[in-house]
Amino acid sequence: MQLLEDIASSTENVSWPFSEKEVNIWDWIPDDEEERNAPVRNLEEWTGISREMLPPESMLNDDMLIRLLNALKELLDEHNWYFILQTDVPERIQYETIRQNFNQEVKVKRWHDGFFQMCTPGTTYGECTLGEYCQCAFFAELFKERGNEDEEDW
Repeated sequence: MQLLEDIASSTENVSWPFSEKEVNIWDWIPDDEEERNAPVRNLEEWTGISREMLPPESMLNDDMLIRLLNALKELLDEHNWYFILQTDVPERIQYETIRQNFNQEVKVKRWHDGFFQMCTPGTTYGECTLGEYCQCAFFAELFKERGNEDEEDW
């Protein structure tokens, strides 16, 4: 319960490095410019939630796991760092993927979405915590069907 309270507190109290400046429509900047200039923070430091605080999925019953997973997804959404899956993935694998990859650098963007990184750089298909549900395999198949060989764009 304490962990859920900590996650809820972080969700409700997001600190933005540019919050001192009032945001208006004229502050809109293109995605590529924001990508280049966005400040970078460690997700654990920014949220106040560390990987060590998140118990392994094997220690959680189904109800607690689903409650933690939903709270973490809401936390990520509020920090504009979305956990998006393109295929159905069991909740236990989703939770463990977030837990294993929580200590990552994030770009703090005002206008454009950021996305939670599910794979550790340098892993190959199926080596990440998503295992057989690896999203890289989904995108590789998608680009193969489209005939697009420029996979660096994704």
